Amino acid sequence: MPKHTIGIDFGTDSARAVLVDVASGRVAATASVPFPYGVIDRSLPGQSDHLPPDWALQHPGDWVAAAEQLLRTMAQHTNPDDIVGLGVDCTSCTVLPVTAEGTPLCLQADFARDPHAWPKLWKHHAALCRPHQRRTRPRRRCVSGVLRREDLVGMVVGERVAGARRGARGGPCHGPLDRRRRLDRLAADRH
Repeated sequence: MPKHTIGIDFGTDSARAVLVDVASGRVAATASVPFPYGVIDRSLPGQSDHLPPDWALQHPGDWVAAAEQLLRTMAQHTNPDDIVGLGVDCTSCTVLPVTAEGTPLCLQADFARDPHAWPKLWKHHAALCRPHQRRTRPRRRCVSGVLRREDLVGMVVGERVAGARRGARGGPCHGPLDRRRRLDRLAADRH
């Protein structure tokens, strides 16, 4: 039996897979699975409150369900023991806020209604650049008036997580994000 490898691409609206014979490069099978929730841009799943303009989120459950279905489909086209590799590609800049254990925040009851707990897609443009409102941080250069999703990791998501931890413990959070904030404040005070 020929050996195969599987490639899975997680996109904006679906995930796609290809099964390739590693010796010949011949494509043995392909499949695509649309995401049931698709792009979440109107309201969060199970909620009626509308999201503000320019939000573009995804449901991490879509990724897991698609991967399971695609792997089962690819395994139908070859002996699973002959699959020797798996390559994964995903949408650029998707931020997935997680707990320290790796659980997506949006799947926890405490965060399910908070849009900042959901994965943000490449086309999420709701974070306007307003450094003048953040006097405790050094000013950030903002091109075009919109922050990139990469900037959200330490700013929006980190603040939400740290705030939740402070509320749960009743005191300040002393994790890496808080140390970073203290350093940012010191740097801002020196300028």
